[in-house]
Amino acid sequence: TFMYVMPLGPVPGEANAQRVFFEETSLVARPAISFEECKQRCFARLNHLGISYRPETISDEEFCYIPMGGPLPEPGQRIIAFGAAAAMVHPSTGYQLCRMMAASKDVA
Repeated sequence: TFMYVMPLGPVPGEANAQRVFFEETSLVARPAISFEECKQRCFARLNHLGISYRPETISDEEFCYIPMGGPLPEPGQRIIAFGAAAAMVHPSTGYQLCRMMAASKDVA
């Protein structure tokens, strides 16, 4: 797993307190790790790095599976799959925008 971190700015009225977005991500685990395991790894990483947080200040949690490494859609299927639904996710980065945009002219 790895972590994305994005500072969101100071907490109003609290000296030296910052709002920060943390996201723990796993792209290649087979079988996929559970959301609970990913959450535990996030908090373990924060502790290892000496980053303190107050659990009661966690404002949101997001849980998402991104399909990776699946089969391509059937060409004759009734509904056209595109983007992540069509296995257009890059296997090492999880990004799909460039592949999706490059293929869009073929679908349009």
